[in-house]
Amino acid sequence: MPDTHDADIHLSNPHRLRKFLVCAGLLVVCSSATTLAFASKRIVAEEAAFVAPSAPPCFPSTLNRSAVLPGTSLAVSPLPDSYDASPHTQISLLGAAPGALSAISVSGSQTGRHSGRLEAYSQGDGASFVPSKPLRSGETVSVRGKLTVAGKTQVFAFHFVVARPDNLPYAAPEHVRLTPPRCSTSTRSPNYSHRSS
Repeated sequence: MPDTHDADIHLSNPHRLRKFLVCAGLLVVCSSATTLAFASKRIVAEEAAFVAPSAPPCFPSTLNRSAVLPGTSLAVSPLPDSYDASPHTQISLLGAAPGALSAISVSGSQTGRHSGRLEAYSQGDGASFVPSKPLRSGETVSVRGKLTVAGKTQVFAFHFVVARPDNLPYAAPEHVRLTPPRCSTSTRSPNYSHRSS
C-alpha cells in the first residue's frame, strides 16, 4: 500500500511554488514601478533646473498658418507671425479692390512708423505697401489698416518679424594658377628623324 503522506507533500509543493512565484513577480513589478516613478520625478526636476540658451524662433508657433486674415477676404504677405521677412520687403494685401484699402499703418519695433506708398495691382485685386526706407533685421513689424467692402468697414492688423542674417565666416579661396608650369629643358624628346639612303 503506497504511503499517502508522501503524495500529499509532492502535491502541495507545486501549489506553494506557484504562489511563491506569483508573489515574487508582483514584488518585482511593484519595485520597478516605484523606481520608475522616482526616476521620472528626478528627470523632470533636472530638466527644469537646466536653462537652455535662448535662441530666436525659426518658424511660427503654429504651422500651416493661413495668409488670409481672420474675418476678411484679405490675404497678406509676409505671412502673419512669420520670422523670415526681408528688410526690403513690401507688404502685399491681396483680395480686395485697391480703393477698399485705407489707413494703412506700418510700424517697426526699432525703427518706428514707416511712411510709404500704396501701389495697386494691375489686376485690381489688391495693392502693396512699399515702405520708403528698409525695415531693420530682428524687429517686429506691425501692420494695421481698414478694409471697406459693401459699405462695411473692417479693421485688420497683423505682425511679422524681419529675419536676422546669418553671419557666416568667409575665407577667400587661394589663388589658383591658370597656366600650367613650363616643362624642364633638361629632358630631350626622342629624335624620330632618319636619314634617307
